[in-house]
Amino acid sequence: MKEVIKCVFPVSSTDYWKSLYFNEAFVRALHLEGLNCSDLEIIHWGGTVETGIERAFRSTPQIEAPDSVKKVLGESVSYTEEGSFDPKTQRYSFEVIPSAMPNKIKIRGSYWLKERSESEVERVCELSIDVKVFGIGKLIEQFIARAFVDNQRRADEFTLHWVNNNF
Repeated sequence: MKEVIKCVFPVSSTDYWKSLYFNEAFVRALHLEGLNCSDLEIIHWGGTVETGIERAFRSTPQIEAPDSVKKVLGESVSYTEEGSFDPKTQRYSFEVIPSAMPNKIKIRGSYWLKERSESEVERVCELSIDVKVFGIGKLIEQFIARAFVDNQRRADEFTLHWVNNNF
């Protein structure tokens, strides 16, 4: 299953990457306040926007899953995001590894920007979800896709609020 999610932000591409997406204070606030995650653990974070960034973090979102999905995944699922930013392509590619069934659930994606003006970008998120669980794999894929889209919309709202109050 594939999803594409877009949002426009009133910032330059440099500000988006440096002051938002790869700003640890923003990332912490986004996850703990904007996405209402119960925790955020930075596992690794190295490099710069100019040289490339490698990062990994673990988080536990608060999600409302259908009972059939809870039976398979459990009441609470954390995830680890491992990603890298390529300064040449200006693209952040990532893999999300769930704590439940990591061998059967593959979530990958990338973010990139389209400049609309000197002070406005459209951020594009392309997501690929593949679940190999007999009988309810498609149901889990649909749940993950819906949850990711919902979280992305909350993240977009939080980001816009952050930009309006911090830029």
